[in-house]
Amino acid sequence: MAKPAKSPKLPPQHIHRVFSPVMLGSMVLCVALVGTVAYLAFTKTTITVTLNRVANDYSFEFSADELDAEIVSRDVTTTYDVNNFSEGERIPEVATGEVTLYNTHTVDQPLVKTTRLLSQDGVLFRTNETVVVPAGDSVTVAVYADAVGEAGNIPPSSFTIVALRETLQELIYAKSTTAMTGGIVTEVTVTEATINEAIATTEKQLRQIAADVLHDQAQTDAITITPNTVWLTTPDYTTSPELGGVTRAITVTASATATGLAFDRDKLINMIEQETGGTVKKKNFSFDVTVSPDTTIMVSGRAKVVQADDDLSFIDKKKLVNKAESEVRQYLKNYSQVDDVGIQFSPFWLKTTPALERNIIIQAQTK
Repeated sequence: MAKPAKSPKLPPQHIHRVFSPVMLGSMVLCVALVGTVAYLAFTKTTITVTLNRVANDYSFEFSADELDAEIVSRDVTTTYDVNNFSEGERIPEVATGEVTLYNTHTVDQPLVKTTRLLSQDGVLFRTNETVVVPAGDSVTVAVYADAVGEAGNIPPSSFTIVALRETLQELIYAKSTTAMTGGIVTEVTVTEATINEAIATTEKQLRQIAADVLHDQAQTDAITITPNTVWLTTPDYTTSPELGGVTRAITVTASATATGLAFDRDKLINMIEQETGGTVKKKNFSFDVTVSPDTTIMVSGRAKVVQADDDLSFIDKKKLVNKAESEVRQYLKNYSQVDDVGIQFSPFWLKTTPALERNIIIQAQTK
């Protein structure tokens, strides 16, 4: 019986030449596969979309009990000269007011009566008396406009002392903190209409005085009493001069029992936000206090409320894969509700978004 033929033995060098390319190719393929998986798994782009917010009008009404409000009351009185009427003869007069003279120089500075002060807008005033402004100190003095007319009714201003040399003008100067008034006066015939106008103006003053007094009486900074949260009972007004007279001012003496509702304004805002799920724009927020016939006290008003809606469902992620930053911005800016777009690639050297939708993270923020 014949013996089977033996397989020829290959030399070791030949085995190495046959298997090395195969192994090397497999290793390269494995590395490429791992790299691709890692790229797909770990690349990420975060897109932050700033949304435009539209504020809606919201009407609210809460009872004093709901606000844990405190009711405070006090008698108030005031006398007020009303000289700003909607009708009547306008007569030019000399505007007057008050300034504070400052001396930052090292020596005292005397200033004679009628010293000229030039406002930053070029309106000339004069001092009413002779004064000495001590070095490093200040003095308050009454002033009047150099010319009659409405031009003298200027707001708070800085003043240059005309007579001083230029180097001293920087060291010695004047400032006013209140407006100059009286450049125009209105002369009216006293009628029922002008008396009612004067009473309405005085009532506003009385409410402000009452709010200040009652706020102090409430004895807490967290609680706010404003003229809108004050109501007046048994008001009494006396006026002079009498009907038919001609005058530049109607003097009104007013008295009443003022009652105020003291409550935490922030608590009211929080209640509105809880009810609406939005954010109150505090600059567009007003309220009034009303007392019903059954003495129920209500706080009602209107507010601008921005809804906290971060809905991004309008964005189609399929249109964001494998996109450059400019392409992402162009796509999102087509939507009117998008104000701005922020894009962050990870790793930072990437220039396009991932190929997988799940690696694109979109988040919203409020403008």
